Amino acid sequence: MLRWPGPKKKKYIFDAVGYVPYPEQEPVHASAAELVQIVGAEGGGKSFVTAKEIFACIPFCELIYLVGQEYENTHMEFRYLEADGLEFGMLTQDRISTPKNAPWTFTTNTGCHVRTISVKKGATSIIGKGQEPDMIVLLEAGVIDSRSVLDAAMQRITRSAGRVIASGTNKDEIGWYAELEDILSIPDNDYGGETFSLPAWTNRKEYPGGETDPKILKLKTILPPDVFARTVAARRTVSLAAIFGDVFDPSVHVGDFPYQNGLPVMLWIDPGYYPSFYAVLAVQFHGDVAWVVDAVYEHHKAHEQIIEMCKDRPWWTAVRGAVGDVALKQHPADRSGQEVWLEKTGLAVQGQYLRIQDGIDRHRSILHQNRIGWNRSTTKKPVREYKLYRRRVDKENNPTSDKPIDAHCDALKATHYGLTHKWGLSDRKPKPKVYHADPWRHAIRA
Repeated sequence: MLRWPGPKKKKYIFDAVGYVPYPEQEPVHASAAELVQIVGAEGGGKSFVTAKEIFACIPFCELIYLVGQEYENTHMEFRYLEADGLEFGMLTQDRISTPKNAPWTFTTNTGCHVRTISVKKGATSIIGKGQEPDMIVLLEAGVIDSRSVLDAAMQRITRSAGRVIASGTNKDEIGWYAELEDILSIPDNDYGGETFSLPAWTNRKEYPGGETDPKILKLKTILPPDVFARTVAARRTVSLAAIFGDVFDPSVHVGDFPYQNGLPVMLWIDPGYYPSFYAVLAVQFHGDVAWVVDAVYEHHKAHEQIIEMCKDRPWWTAVRGAVGDVALKQHPADRSGQEVWLEKTGLAVQGQYLRIQDGIDRHRSILHQNRIGWNRSTTKKPVREYKLYRRRVDKENNPTSDKPIDAHCDALKATHYGLTHKWGLSDRKPKPKVYHADPWRHAIRA
């Protein structure tokens, strides 16, 4: 098990190279998490801070990968490490290699080998090395194409009880790097990771006045609010195109909502004909709150296959009803989904027609009231739809229509059906009927 440096050892190393972290930077260096995400603004010094954190760990490592989409994405941090290594006396010039269009490397006199890697050809660039690095650092991670690179890095360092650091600026609101920020912001997340934000004004050399520096205030005036938040303030922004972006909060709506023995289960179903997902949500009600305790969420599966998967789940014997898309009633060339479910399970799936916007409005109101919770360990894939379900946008990311794109919404549609079936289209109670006497009838009788 590696013994990562604590605050005192880091301070000793930082003092030796003349580095004094600003208050906003100190939490990064205090973290002992297995996965550390550094979300930095453009010009906020994220590369500098990342390099200092790596440098403090070099005496405790034998192998470090600096990973970027292109080799050039790793060069700034490499140069910072090179300069500090020479100044600290742990590196000599003859141990540094910086060829063109190839990996850059150096080896310290402590025996640590640092190597740059390009993942332009995919995650196999990490996996295929057959080595066990102590630390993998994803640099300019916001422009790395695929989340598979992060997955490969986590898989690789697990063997060495190492660390992964992901450093970069969010290029948008929905990529894997932005999604990682949501995941790591949840306490006790599956990664055991932490995320840190470094606004541009943490770079005191560039912005000595901090957040109120004249240059920061000017940028706040001239940039669109979402662009300023993402590229200067290093904050996640809610795109106007996101259907649920302003009401869905993973720290509130995703948590420990497991299946409870003794409570009935309702199934919310969207058949998701190809190329969509077939979504079956297992839901239990706790008072006025719906717990989505599990999900069967699959591509390329027929009704019969999905039903068999459901029957294998521990909650199957507690199922007492099902509601789904009206499409389950359709059978253009074969039995309808509704007929298959009835034959195979005895469940009469209550198919219903629901206008898209009515379903969205009801779903949003339930989220706003915090009356739905998704079990984090069993519903990860369907929950991603909250971030991916969007309206069409122009080149400047502005919505061009209120109508959502019919994609990434299979579990959400199943939720629309379930919520409206349970609670109707609104929380307003119907007005009591008032019966008025008919004056003409009384007049005739008189």
